[in-house]
Amino acid sequence: MRRFTAKKLALARALDPLLGALFFCLGLRRRPGPIDDREIRRILVFEFQFLGDVVMATPALRALRKRFPRASITLAAPASAAGIERHLPWVDRVVTFDCPWASHRYDWASLVRTCRFVKRLRSTPWDLAVEVRGDLRNILLAFFTGARRRVSFAVTGGDYLLTDVVPYQAGHLKHQLEGNLEVMKYLGCDIGENFPELAIDEEADRSVRDTLAGLGRPLIGLHPCASRANKWWEISKWVEVADRLVEEHGATLVLIHGPAATDREMISRIGESVRHKERCLSYSRSLSHLIAMIGRLDLLIALDSVASHIAAAVRTPFVTLFGPQDPDYIRPYHFLGRVVIGEGFPCDCGGECRYGSDNRCMKAIETGDVLKAARDVLRDRLEAERGHTTMREPPLGGARHEQNEIR
Repeated sequence: MRRFTAKKLALARALDPLLGALFFCLGLRRRPGPIDDREIRRILVFEFQFLGDVVMATPALRALRKRFPRASITLAAPASAAGIERHLPWVDRVVTFDCPWASHRYDWASLVRTCRFVKRLRSTPWDLAVEVRGDLRNILLAFFTGARRRVSFAVTGGDYLLTDVVPYQAGHLKHQLEGNLEVMKYLGCDIGENFPELAIDEEADRSVRDTLAGLGRPLIGLHPCASRANKWWEISKWVEVADRLVEEHGATLVLIHGPAATDREMISRIGESVRHKERCLSYSRSLSHLIAMIGRLDLLIALDSVASHIAAAVRTPFVTLFGPQDPDYIRPYHFLGRVVIGEGFPCDCGGECRYGSDNRCMKAIETGDVLKAARDVLRDRLEAERGHTTMREPPLGGARHEQNEIR
Protein backbone atom coordinates (compact mmCIF):
# COMPACT_ATOMS: atom_id res chain seq x y z
CA MET A 1 0.00 0.00 0.00
CA ARG A 2 1.32 3.40 -0.91
CA ARG A 3 0.16 7.00 -1.00
CA PHE A 4 -0.62 8.47 -4.38
CA THR A 5 -0.75 12.09 -5.49
CA ALA A 6 -4.17 13.52 -6.26
CA LYS A 7 -3.23 13.68 -9.95
CA LYS A 8 -2.26 10.00 -10.11
CA LEU A 9 -5.35 8.94 -8.19
CA ALA A 10 -7.62 10.92 -10.53
CA LEU A 11 -5.95 9.45 -13.62
CA ALA A 12 -6.13 5.88 -12.30
CA ARG A 13 -9.76 6.22 -11.29
CA ALA A 14 -10.65 7.67 -14.68
CA LEU A 15 -8.90 4.81 -16.47
CA ASP A 16 -10.21 2.10 -14.16
CA PRO A 17 -13.82 1.90 -15.50
CA LEU A 18 -12.56 1.62 -19.07
CA LEU A 19 -10.25 -1.25 -18.14
CA GLY A 20 -13.00 -2.82 -16.09
CA ALA A 21 -15.37 -2.77 -19.06
CA LEU A 22 -12.71 -4.25 -21.32
CA PHE A 23 -11.95 -7.15 -19.02
CA PHE A 24 -15.68 -7.71 -18.37
CA CYS A 25 -16.16 -8.14 -22.12
CA LEU A 26 -13.32 -10.64 -22.13
CA GLY A 27 -15.19 -12.70 -19.59
CA LEU A 28 -12.79 -12.18 -16.69
CA ARG A 29 -14.25 -13.05 -13.29
CA ARG A 30 -12.76 -13.24 -9.83
CA ARG A 31 -12.86 -16.65 -8.23
CA PRO A 32 -12.17 -16.02 -4.54
CA GLY A 33 -11.80 -18.92 -2.18
CA PRO A 34 -9.48 -20.36 0.47
CA ILE A 35 -5.83 -20.73 -0.44
CA ASP A 36 -4.64 -24.32 -0.53
CA ASP A 37 -1.07 -24.35 0.79
CA ARG A 38 -0.28 -27.50 -1.17
CA GLU A 39 -0.95 -25.69 -4.44
CA ILE A 40 1.35 -22.73 -3.72
CA ARG A 41 4.75 -23.70 -5.08
CA ARG A 42 5.90 -20.54 -6.90
CA ILE A 43 5.31 -17.05 -5.49
CA LEU A 44 6.08 -13.73 -7.17
CA VAL A 45 6.24 -10.54 -5.06
CA PHE A 46 6.27 -7.04 -6.62
CA GLU A 47 8.17 -4.10 -5.06
CA PHE A 48 9.39 -1.90 -7.90
CA GLN A 49 9.74 1.58 -6.46
CA PHE A 50 13.09 2.21 -4.73
CA LEU A 51 15.72 0.21 -2.88
CA GLY A 52 14.53 1.69 0.42
CA ASP A 53 11.06 0.29 -0.29
CA VAL A 54 12.61 -3.15 -0.81
CA VAL A 55 14.24 -2.88 2.63
CA MET A 56 10.87 -1.93 4.14
CA ALA A 57 9.37 -5.02 2.47
CA THR A 58 11.68 -7.41 4.35
CA PRO A 59 9.23 -8.09 7.22
CA ALA A 60 6.60 -9.03 4.64
CA LEU A 61 9.01 -11.35 2.84
CA ARG A 62 10.02 -12.97 6.13
CA ALA A 63 6.38 -13.52 7.08
CA LEU A 64 5.62 -14.95 3.63
CA ARG A 65 8.50 -17.42 3.91
CA LYS A 66 7.27 -18.67 7.29
CA ARG A 67 3.77 -19.09 5.87
CA PHE A 68 4.96 -20.97 2.77
CA PRO A 69 8.25 -22.62 3.81
CA ARG A 70 8.41 -24.98 0.82
CA ALA A 71 7.46 -22.49 -1.90
CA SER A 72 9.94 -20.79 -4.22
CA ILE A 73 9.72 -17.01 -3.65
CA THR A 74 10.84 -14.54 -6.34
CA LEU A 75 11.05 -10.81 -5.72
CA ALA A 76 10.57 -8.41 -8.64
CA ALA A 77 12.54 -5.30 -7.66
CA PRO A 78 14.12 -2.16 -9.18
CA ALA A 79 17.52 -2.32 -10.88
CA SER A 80 19.10 -0.59 -7.88
CA ALA A 81 18.36 -3.76 -5.88
CA ALA A 82 20.77 -5.88 -7.95
CA GLY A 83 22.71 -8.05 -5.50
CA ILE A 84 20.17 -7.66 -2.68
CA GLU A 85 19.32 -11.37 -2.82
CA ARG A 86 22.36 -12.30 -0.71
CA HIS A 87 20.87 -10.19 2.08
CA LEU A 88 17.36 -11.67 1.85
CA PRO A 89 17.44 -15.24 3.20
CA TRP A 90 13.66 -15.56 2.71
CA VAL A 91 13.87 -15.12 -1.08
CA ASP A 92 15.07 -17.67 -3.61
CA ARG A 93 15.55 -15.24 -6.49
CA VAL A 94 15.44 -11.54 -7.32
CA VAL A 95 14.60 -10.29 -10.81
CA THR A 96 15.28 -6.61 -11.43
CA PHE A 97 13.56 -4.18 -13.74
CA ASP A 98 13.09 -0.41 -13.85
CA CYS A 99 9.42 -0.05 -14.70
CA PRO A 100 8.49 3.22 -16.47
CA TRP A 101 6.30 4.54 -13.64
CA ALA A 102 9.14 4.19 -11.12
CA SER A 103 11.91 5.53 -13.37
CA HIS A 104 9.59 8.15 -14.99
CA ARG A 105 10.71 7.12 -18.48
CA TYR A 106 7.67 6.94 -20.73
CA ASP A 107 8.76 6.18 -24.29
CA TRP A 108 8.59 3.37 -26.83
CA ALA A 109 11.84 1.85 -25.61
CA SER A 110 10.41 1.60 -22.09
CA LEU A 111 7.26 -0.02 -23.45
CA VAL A 112 9.32 -2.60 -25.34
CA ARG A 113 11.40 -3.35 -22.24
CA THR A 114 8.23 -3.74 -20.18
CA CYS A 115 6.76 -6.20 -22.69
CA ARG A 116 9.98 -8.22 -22.67
CA PHE A 117 9.98 -8.27 -18.87
CA VAL A 118 6.38 -9.50 -18.80
CA LYS A 119 7.27 -12.21 -21.34
CA ARG A 120 10.17 -13.25 -19.11
CA LEU A 121 7.87 -13.51 -16.10
CA ARG A 122 5.25 -15.44 -18.07
CA SER A 123 7.79 -18.19 -18.72
CA THR A 124 7.23 -19.34 -15.11
CA PRO A 125 3.85 -20.78 -14.03
CA TRP A 126 3.17 -18.68 -10.93
CA ASP A 127 0.76 -19.97 -8.30
CA LEU A 128 0.60 -16.70 -6.37
CA ALA A 129 1.44 -13.08 -7.27
CA VAL A 130 1.55 -10.58 -4.39
CA GLU A 131 1.45 -6.81 -5.03
CA VAL A 132 1.85 -4.80 -1.82
CA ARG A 133 1.29 -1.22 -3.02
CA GLY A 134 -2.24 -1.22 -4.43
CA ASP A 135 -0.91 0.30 -7.66
CA LEU A 136 -3.06 -0.36 -10.74
CA ARG A 137 0.04 -0.48 -12.96
CA ASN A 138 1.68 -3.21 -10.89
CA ILE A 139 -1.63 -5.04 -10.67
CA LEU A 140 -1.79 -5.07 -14.47
CA LEU A 141 1.70 -6.59 -14.56
CA ALA A 142 0.66 -9.22 -12.02
CA PHE A 143 -2.34 -10.09 -14.19
CA PHE A 144 -0.29 -10.39 -17.37
CA THR A 145 2.13 -12.81 -15.69
CA GLY A 146 -0.70 -15.32 -15.74
CA ALA A 147 -0.43 -16.02 -11.99
CA ARG A 148 -3.24 -18.31 -10.85
CA ARG A 149 -3.82 -16.29 -7.67
CA ARG A 150 -3.30 -12.49 -7.54
CA VAL A 151 -3.48 -10.58 -4.25
CA SER A 152 -3.32 -6.83 -3.55
CA PHE A 153 -5.16 -3.76 -2.36
CA ALA A 154 -7.26 -2.03 -5.02
CA VAL A 155 -6.52 1.54 -3.91
CA THR A 156 -6.37 2.85 -7.48
CA GLY A 157 -8.75 0.28 -8.93
CA GLY A 158 -8.06 -2.99 -10.70
CA ASP A 159 -10.11 -5.23 -8.41
CA TYR A 160 -11.33 -7.08 -11.54
CA LEU A 161 -7.70 -8.06 -12.24
CA LEU A 162 -7.27 -9.66 -8.82
CA THR A 163 -8.50 -12.94 -7.45
CA ASP A 164 -8.18 -11.60 -3.89
CA VAL A 165 -8.72 -7.95 -2.88
CA VAL A 166 -7.21 -7.02 0.47
CA PRO A 167 -9.58 -4.74 2.44
CA TYR A 168 -8.26 -1.20 2.67
CA GLN A 169 -9.43 1.55 4.98
CA ALA A 170 -8.10 5.01 4.10
CA GLY A 171 -6.17 6.56 6.99
CA HIS A 172 -6.02 3.28 8.94
CA LEU A 173 -2.42 2.36 8.14
CA LYS A 174 0.18 4.86 9.32
CA HIS A 175 3.30 3.43 7.70
CA GLN A 176 4.12 1.83 4.35
CA LEU A 177 5.63 -1.19 6.10
CA GLU A 178 2.34 -1.77 7.91
CA GLY A 179 0.55 -1.82 4.56
CA ASN A 180 2.92 -4.52 3.31
CA LEU A 181 2.18 -6.62 6.37
CA GLU A 182 -1.57 -6.14 5.97
CA VAL A 183 -1.36 -8.03 2.67
CA MET A 184 0.55 -10.83 4.40
CA LYS A 185 -2.01 -10.93 7.19
CA TYR A 186 -4.71 -11.47 4.56
CA LEU A 187 -2.69 -14.46 3.34
CA GLY A 188 -2.67 -15.95 6.83
CA CYS A 189 0.89 -14.96 7.71
CA ASP A 190 2.05 -14.27 11.25
CA ILE A 191 2.97 -10.55 11.22
CA GLY A 192 4.15 -10.32 14.82
CA GLU A 193 7.77 -9.66 13.75
CA ASN A 194 7.42 -6.27 12.09
CA PHE A 195 11.05 -5.09 12.11
CA PRO A 196 13.07 -4.68 8.87
CA GLU A 197 16.07 -6.96 8.52
CA LEU A 198 19.04 -7.48 6.19
CA ALA A 199 21.65 -10.20 6.45
CA ILE A 200 25.26 -8.99 6.32
CA ASP A 201 27.63 -10.59 3.81
CA GLU A 202 30.60 -12.10 5.68
CA GLU A 203 33.19 -11.29 3.01
CA ALA A 204 32.05 -7.68 2.78
CA ASP A 205 32.05 -7.42 6.57
CA ARG A 206 35.67 -8.61 6.76
CA SER A 207 36.66 -5.99 4.20
CA VAL A 208 34.90 -3.26 6.21
CA ARG A 209 36.60 -4.39 9.42
CA ASP A 210 39.97 -4.10 7.70
CA THR A 211 39.10 -0.62 6.45
CA LEU A 212 38.08 0.56 9.92
CA ALA A 213 40.91 -1.12 11.83
CA GLY A 214 42.68 1.30 14.16
CA LEU A 215 40.25 4.17 13.68
CA GLY A 216 38.94 6.01 16.74
CA ARG A 217 35.38 5.83 17.99
CA PRO A 218 32.62 6.74 17.88
CA LEU A 219 32.34 5.89 14.20
CA ILE A 220 29.74 8.20 12.69
CA GLY A 221 28.60 7.86 9.11
CA LEU A 222 27.34 10.83 7.09
CA HIS A 223 25.23 10.11 4.03
CA PRO A 224 24.36 13.47 2.41
CA CYS A 225 22.95 11.93 -0.78
CA ALA A 226 19.37 11.33 -1.87
CA SER A 227 17.52 10.43 -5.06
CA ARG A 228 15.98 13.89 -5.52
CA ALA A 229 17.48 17.36 -5.20
CA ASN A 230 14.60 18.63 -3.07
CA LYS A 231 15.74 16.22 -0.32
CA TRP A 232 19.28 17.64 -0.18
CA TRP A 233 20.64 19.64 2.75
CA GLU A 234 23.11 22.50 2.35
CA ILE A 235 26.78 21.50 2.06
CA SER A 236 27.77 24.19 4.58
CA LYS A 237 25.52 22.60 7.21
CA TRP A 238 26.97 19.14 6.59
CA VAL A 239 30.44 20.61 7.05
CA GLU A 240 29.46 22.30 10.32
CA VAL A 241 27.93 19.09 11.66
CA ALA A 242 31.04 17.11 10.66
CA ASP A 243 33.43 19.50 12.38
CA ARG A 244 31.43 19.67 15.58
CA LEU A 245 31.05 15.88 15.77
CA VAL A 246 34.84 15.59 15.71
CA GLU A 247 35.39 18.41 18.19
CA GLU A 248 32.65 17.47 20.66
CA HIS A 249 32.77 13.68 20.47
CA GLY A 250 36.22 12.85 19.03
CA ALA A 251 34.38 11.08 16.24
CA THR A 252 35.82 9.39 13.19
CA LEU A 253 33.61 10.27 10.22
CA VAL A 254 32.78 7.98 7.31
CA LEU A 255 31.42 9.92 4.32
CA ILE A 256 29.25 7.33 2.57
CA HIS A 257 28.10 7.78 -1.01
CA GLY A 258 26.98 5.97 -4.12
CA PRO A 259 28.45 5.85 -7.64
CA ALA A 260 26.46 8.78 -9.05
CA ALA A 261 28.45 11.83 -10.14
CA THR A 262 26.33 14.13 -7.95
CA ASP A 263 27.10 11.93 -4.93
CA ARG A 264 30.83 12.01 -5.59
CA GLU A 265 30.78 15.77 -6.07
CA MET A 266 28.86 16.30 -2.83
CA ILE A 267 31.25 14.14 -0.81
CA SER A 268 34.26 15.83 -2.40
CA ARG A 269 32.97 19.29 -1.45
CA ILE A 270 32.34 18.22 2.13
CA GLY A 271 35.71 16.50 2.41
CA GLU A 272 37.55 19.55 1.09
CA SER A 273 35.74 21.94 3.45
CA VAL A 274 35.94 20.20 6.83
CA ARG A 275 38.63 21.33 9.26
CA HIS A 276 39.53 17.84 10.47
CA LYS A 277 40.32 16.07 7.23
CA GLU A 278 42.44 13.48 9.05
CA ARG A 279 39.27 12.27 10.82
CA CYS A 280 37.26 11.79 7.62
CA LEU A 281 37.10 8.68 5.46
CA SER A 282 35.28 8.61 2.13
CA TYR A 283 33.63 5.26 1.39
CA SER A 284 31.85 3.96 -1.70
CA ARG A 285 31.71 0.29 -2.64
CA SER A 286 29.13 -2.33 -3.59
CA LEU A 287 25.72 -2.65 -1.99
CA SER A 288 26.99 -5.49 0.20
CA HIS A 289 29.88 -3.33 1.43
CA LEU A 290 27.52 -0.41 2.07
CA ILE A 291 25.29 -2.61 4.23
CA ALA A 292 28.31 -3.99 6.12
CA MET A 293 29.75 -0.51 6.68
CA ILE A 294 26.49 0.88 8.04
CA GLY A 295 26.27 -2.17 10.30
CA ARG A 296 29.66 -1.26 11.85
CA LEU A 297 28.82 2.37 12.64
CA ASP A 298 27.91 3.77 16.05
CA LEU A 299 25.60 6.28 14.37
CA LEU A 300 24.42 7.17 10.88
CA ILE A 301 23.27 10.68 9.99
CA ALA A 302 21.48 10.64 6.65
CA LEU A 303 18.75 12.09 4.51
CA ASP A 304 15.49 10.36 3.67
CA SER A 305 17.21 7.68 1.59
CA VAL A 306 17.98 3.98 1.44
CA ALA A 307 20.91 4.43 3.85
CA SER A 308 18.54 5.26 6.72
CA HIS A 309 16.42 2.20 6.02
CA ILE A 310 19.52 0.00 5.86
CA ALA A 311 20.57 1.38 9.27
CA ALA A 312 17.22 0.35 10.75
CA ALA A 313 17.55 -3.10 9.14
CA VAL A 314 21.04 -3.76 10.61
CA ARG A 315 20.25 -2.18 14.03
CA THR A 316 22.49 0.87 13.67
CA PRO A 317 21.26 4.00 15.48
CA PHE A 318 20.40 6.80 13.07
CA VAL A 319 19.38 10.42 12.70
CA THR A 320 17.31 11.00 9.55
CA LEU A 321 16.59 14.44 8.08
CA PHE A 322 13.12 14.70 6.54
CA GLY A 323 11.72 17.41 4.28
CA PRO A 324 9.41 16.76 1.31
CA GLN A 325 8.01 13.45 2.57
CA ASP A 326 5.77 12.56 5.48
CA PRO A 327 8.04 10.87 8.04
CA ASP A 328 5.10 9.19 9.76
CA TYR A 329 4.50 7.18 6.60
CA ILE A 330 7.99 6.50 5.24
CA ARG A 331 10.53 6.92 8.08
CA PRO A 332 12.95 4.12 9.04
CA TYR A 333 10.91 1.60 10.97
CA HIS A 334 12.89 1.17 14.18
CA PHE A 335 13.25 2.93 17.51
CA LEU A 336 17.06 3.21 17.46
CA GLY A 337 17.09 6.75 16.18
CA ARG A 338 15.55 10.14 15.65
CA VAL A 339 13.75 11.87 12.82
CA VAL A 340 14.50 15.59 12.42
CA ILE A 341 12.27 17.99 10.51
CA GLY A 342 12.40 21.76 10.13
CA GLU A 343 10.38 23.97 12.43
CA GLY A 344 6.93 24.50 10.92
CA PHE A 345 7.49 22.03 8.07
CA PRO A 346 5.78 18.73 8.70
CA CYS A 347 5.16 17.66 5.11
CA ASP A 348 1.56 18.08 3.98
CA CYS A 349 2.19 18.28 0.23
CA GLY A 350 0.46 14.95 -0.44
CA GLY A 351 3.39 13.39 -2.29
CA GLU A 352 3.89 16.18 -4.85
CA CYS A 353 6.14 18.94 -3.48
CA ARG A 354 4.52 22.35 -3.82
CA TYR A 355 7.90 24.09 -3.55
CA GLY A 356 9.60 22.24 -6.41
CA SER A 357 13.39 22.48 -6.24
CA ASP A 358 13.29 25.24 -3.61
CA ASN A 359 13.34 22.61 -0.80
CA ARG A 360 12.67 25.22 1.89
CA CYS A 361 11.57 22.39 4.20
CA MET A 362 15.16 21.09 4.17
CA LYS A 363 16.62 24.56 4.58
CA ALA A 364 14.54 24.96 7.73
CA ILE A 365 16.51 22.17 9.43
CA GLU A 366 19.21 23.71 11.63
CA THR A 367 22.55 22.15 12.47
CA GLY A 368 21.76 22.47 16.17
CA ASP A 369 18.72 20.24 15.76
CA VAL A 370 20.77 17.54 14.06
CA LEU A 371 23.59 17.74 16.61
CA LYS A 372 21.18 17.51 19.54
CA ALA A 373 19.54 14.44 18.01
CA ALA A 374 23.00 12.90 17.45
CA ARG A 375 24.00 13.58 21.07
CA ASP A 376 20.81 11.96 22.34
CA VAL A 377 21.28 8.83 20.25
CA LEU A 378 24.97 8.48 21.16
CA ARG A 379 24.10 8.90 24.85
CA ASP A 380 21.47 6.18 24.65
CA ARG A 381 23.87 3.85 22.86
CA LEU A 382 26.64 4.44 25.42
CA GLU A 383 24.28 3.77 28.32
CA ALA A 384 23.06 0.59 26.65
CA GLU A 385 26.64 -0.63 26.13
CA ARG A 386 27.43 0.03 29.79
CA GLY A 387 24.45 -2.07 30.73
CA HIS A 388 22.65 0.73 32.54
CA THR A 389 19.67 0.67 30.25
CA THR A 390 18.50 -0.46 26.83
CA MET A 391 18.12 1.59 23.68
CA ARG A 392 14.76 3.24 24.11
CA GLU A 393 12.27 5.29 22.23
CA PRO A 394 12.75 8.99 22.96
CA PRO A 395 9.87 10.85 24.62
CA LEU A 396 7.39 12.79 22.55
CA GLY A 397 8.93 16.10 21.62
CA GLY A 398 8.32 19.17 19.51
CA ALA A 399 8.19 19.60 15.77
CA ARG A 400 11.92 19.53 15.25
CA HIS A 401 12.81 16.37 17.16
CA GLU A 402 10.29 13.68 16.43
CA GLN A 403 10.55 10.24 17.90
CA ASN A 404 10.69 7.24 15.63
CA GLU A 405 7.59 5.82 17.24
CA ILE A 406 6.88 2.19 16.43
CA ARG A 407 4.05 0.44 18.23
